[in-house]
Amino acid sequence: MSQNLADTTDAELETLLASAETPVLVEFHVPNCAYCARLEPLLADAAQTYADRLTIVRMDASTNNTRPQYGLGGTPMLVLYVDGEEKVTKTGAMREPQLRSFLNAYV
Repeated sequence: MSQNLADTTDAELETLLASAETPVLVEFHVPNCAYCARLEPLLADAAQTYADRLTIVRMDASTNNTRPQYGLGGTPMLVLYVDGEEKVTKTGAMREPQLRSFLNAYV
């Protein structure tokens, strides 16, 4: 786990989405995923930059029931929730400018 990103589980995510006062970005990842590892420091930086208007958490797709529940087709997969509802999904590798553009469009 990154020091700036909280890990979550299926049960915790439902509670977080129901009570969140800001949009929530969930990164679905798996161990040994190179693209996931490259994205982690970018998400950690974004967690600090957007701390007042966005919550970012991670979920290990290999230990949670994510595939059927969240439609996980690949990793990393980012899902942005606003008011508890899925707003947008992005799958695959991203560079820092792409991540910022993605976040700025919705947050």
